[in-house]
Amino acid sequence: MYSFRAHPLTWLFLIATASIDAAAIARDFEQPWLAGLTMGQLYVASAWLALGRSHRLARAGVFVATILLLGSPDFFLGNRASEWAFVMGTLISAGISTAVMCWIVASLRSRLERAATVSRGRWQVSIIEILGWMIIVAAASAVIPEVHFSHVTESALMRNLILLDGAFIALLATAFLPPVRDPSLPIVMYAGLVLVASITYRMQNVPQPMLVVNGLALAYFGLWILAQRLDELTSRGRQIGLTVEDN
Repeated sequence: MYSFRAHPLTWLFLIATASIDAAAIARDFEQPWLAGLTMGQLYVASAWLALGRSHRLARAGVFVATILLLGSPDFFLGNRASEWAFVMGTLISAGISTAVMCWIVASLRSRLERAATVSRGRWQVSIIEILGWMIIVAAASAVIPEVHFSHVTESALMRNLILLDGAFIALLATAFLPPVRDPSLPIVMYAGLVLVASITYRMQNVPQPMLVVNGLALAYFGLWILAQRLDELTSRGRQIGLTVEDN
């Protein structure tokens, strides 16, 4: 996990997000702009699940917890039967599809760049990790039977929107993350093309207020990437300074 000293901007960004979420939910959790912030947080959790360098159990736990937390206002403050089940269906579908596409694009980039892979030795799972996975599976098993996916599976519009957004997030995340790696300009160009296609598709099929929601989600994700890279630059500068002092 990130330490505050090594990644202060990332932690401040997350703290600010939690504060805005709490204030918005306390006032009116159905505000349109909050939907954009919600999707932005989902994209961050999905990208971190696929590309993060923390333990796989920690990343999966954060991903599941994020979906549950993002859907909790509709469960506790809204109508469980008509709203929460559909909201969770959207969050789960978008989150999993985005994480899968991030993993696919990242794998393709590593193969194309022939990135050196570090030998990890034998793949081992501890008893503690098994217990952790059991908790995650139990939480998912309790929630998924109550969730509705019909609005995703039966709507070509919803499927296309989820896939377009997931593809853009996957390309953008893979181009700039992890922050220790140089940005990939070709992938950025592909991300731009997908973004143009997504905007064009939305303008033809989606009401204008939804464009604002999508813009907020993408802006949030972009700010998270910026915080990650600025933290990395600061960390590099600190290491260089220490090296100079030692010499």
